[in-house]
Amino acid sequence: MAVMTSEQRVAAWAELMPQLPGALSANVSQKSLVRQALDAMDQWISDNQASLVSALPAAARPANGGFTAAQLAFMFQLILVKRYQLGT
Repeated sequence: MAVMTSEQRVAAWAELMPQLPGALSANVSQKSLVRQALDAMDQWISDNQASLVSALPAAARPANGGFTAAQLAFMFQLILVKRYQLGT
């Protein structure tokens, strides 16, 4: 998966802003910071994709007929949300 284009990042940012807790989404100076954080996280995911895939059991890797990129993204999202909810 490639990094999002600038237009895709703007769309993701626009989708994210109304979902943020009140004070953060309303603060004009924070809006730029949210965009910078979104850009950095997108880049980090791209930079670390190979590391994530190599951490999987060989049979689970997409190149070996394992999970698809969409399935791995769904699992990653679920783990991230659960860890946040659990406070870990």
